[in-house]
Amino acid sequence: MSARQRRKQQQPKLQQHHEVKPDKTEQASSGSGFLSWRSSFALTCLVAIAAGYFTYRMNSRMWENHIHFSHLATIEREMFLTSELGFYYSFFKQVVEAPTLFDGVRLLLSDTLSEHPDTINALRRFNLYPELCIGAMYRVYAGLAQQFGWHTRDCYQVNRGSDMPPVQSCEGIGEPMYFYVEVVYLLSGLTAAGLALLASYARPEDRPCPLSGVIATVGYLGNHRECTRVQWTPTLRESFSFPLLVLHQICLLNFLRRGGTEERPKSVALLLLAGSALLFLLPWQFAQFALLVEAGALLCAHALGYLGHRLTRLAMLALLLALALAFALQFGNVMLVSSLLCSALLTALPLLQLHQLISRLAPMCIAAPALPVLWLCCTLLAKAGLAWLLGAEQDSHMWDILLSKLSAGRTFHSMMYTCAKEFDFYDPQSLIELSKTLALPAGLASLAYVCYRVAALVIARSRQYRARLVLGRPEPPVCVPAESPGVDAASVTLACQLVGFGLLAGLIMRLKLFFTPLLVLHAAALPMPAANRLRLPALLLLLCASGWQGSANYAAEMSISGEYSDWHTEQLVYWIRDSTKPGESFAGTMPVTATVRLVADRPIVNHPHYEDAGMRARTKQVYSMYSHLSLADWSRTAKSLSVNYTLLVKGYCRRGLCSMPDIFERTEAQNPDSPVLCELMASRPDQLRPHLMRVFDNPKYSVFRVVY
Repeated sequence: MSARQRRKQQQPKLQQHHEVKPDKTEQASSGSGFLSWRSSFALTCLVAIAAGYFTYRMNSRMWENHIHFSHLATIEREMFLTSELGFYYSFFKQVVEAPTLFDGVRLLLSDTLSEHPDTINALRRFNLYPELCIGAMYRVYAGLAQQFGWHTRDCYQVNRGSDMPPVQSCEGIGEPMYFYVEVVYLLSGLTAAGLALLASYARPEDRPCPLSGVIATVGYLGNHRECTRVQWTPTLRESFSFPLLVLHQICLLNFLRRGGTEERPKSVALLLLAGSALLFLLPWQFAQFALLVEAGALLCAHALGYLGHRLTRLAMLALLLALALAFALQFGNVMLVSSLLCSALLTALPLLQLHQLISRLAPMCIAAPALPVLWLCCTLLAKAGLAWLLGAEQDSHMWDILLSKLSAGRTFHSMMYTCAKEFDFYDPQSLIELSKTLALPAGLASLAYVCYRVAALVIARSRQYRARLVLGRPEPPVCVPAESPGVDAASVTLACQLVGFGLLAGLIMRLKLFFTPLLVLHAAALPMPAANRLRLPALLLLLCASGWQGSANYAAEMSISGEYSDWHTEQLVYWIRDSTKPGESFAGTMPVTATVRLVADRPIVNHPHYEDAGMRARTKQVYSMYSHLSLADWSRTAKSLSVNYTLLVKGYCRRGLCSMPDIFERTEAQNPDSPVLCELMASRPDQLRPHLMRVFDNPKYSVFRVVY
């Protein structure tokens, strides 16, 4: 028999082994799972809706239990929102109470209350698009309710005891603060719904896994205290920004898996990626760090061969477009241009071209780490150059915080952060709590699997490169590798983000809100092939173990209850309203000045938004009343800031670790033999003339008028 005849007889055998990839419905029904693709999709959507609704109801209930919110008067609700909480809400109140929406916008663009005597563009400085949007929504809703006669609130009188006057309390969606908080908790529900969707689609499979969505929901709710603070602090920027980060991660997953090929990328996926990044950037100044980690993760996925050159470049351009649009919508906020994110995106584009050359000349074990290392170095150099060129110092305090954590160097501004618990290092107790719900072990197991597959790929490709050099074999393509089953560009990107967010959370505990939900997501997406018979039992075991401890955590969190009352602050507010003129300004500690702006509607000299170099310097000048500065020097400082009244919080003057006198003594060269100024102001007010005159006093506050 000839060789040609033998080849003809072997041809049918080759065709018998050839498999055609089935469509989604056929693949689901061919033994890879119990449900069809459509059933899996429908169940996933139901899980997401249920997770969102339950989270919304849970957060609303905890907020009510925490302070008995429904029975507080309007003035008490506003006083509870101290510091940043009250400062941001005051702008929503301005938009709502303005004669028209246009007048409300004009007040934001020409703000005269926040940094007296200056007039500033509040939309440019304070990430206030959430307040503007919710204020516009409330005005539309209130107008419709008035036109159609809807019943939107109930009011009644609350007796507060013999020593406090009764107040009127209103509840219902027609009350501005109720409307504001309801929007926040609806967004918190979207966070849980988005995490359920992400977990269901996290595995590189054609159909979603509803059980993974259930596990992610149970893990998120069982570790709720480690994932978010929205139940206690609804007006913080993260409450608006994090749900949009989850939306952005969904768009990123869609881009990495369904964004087209190197030759034909899909423009819709790119637009969704850029649009979601823009929405995430607008509400929060810390959003840039999350996108910085994402950019690094995309570069790592490209360096390892999981993401092609063109798709990586387009993703960087999409993020750069979002940053440029955010810069424009914030009226040229210099902090965005001088940020690490801007430097990272600008340096990534030329380095992608350089990496193509390096990957041809060096094995993957060298070329893969070369790109992220070069990117980090060039980003830091570009950041320093941009900051010097623009003269921008808005984010210099962040470097002070980092240096103070890694060395003995401290400044007044760094200690203002590091003395707060949320800016401390990551609490080891949190790791114990995450281990009890199996979120940490399961999440690390998923991460270890991805790392194992990536390491195996790097070793295999390095050997192939060596074989090509020695034996002259052609090098195989490095994009979309088949050597790592169960791992794709999305898996590697999510894993790299988990590592990056873990590093950020380790340095600043507040940023664990990025790390913990992503850890829960990795735990829910066990890296086990769908055809593996052990996958379903493993997922059910994880669900039971997570639910057992998570239900105990949920019950403990729901049991927290209390009532809010602060008569001393209420006395202060009533006195300011009745005894001062509308244009007279106040200086003091940041929490109380925010209350003065919100409740008493008076101009303030300093405020809690600390992301501006000029405001940090001004706040330090005001806080010097708690240092050893002389009364005459502080009076000159107050007059240079056009202060009419200064507010002394007596509790801030107590000695102790991280007290205000302690911070000044540890960071400033002062005369320790001279008295602390606040002690003099509190104990001997008759000796303050001709500089100051005490005009109000109660056990918590003293108010002094600056004598000009």
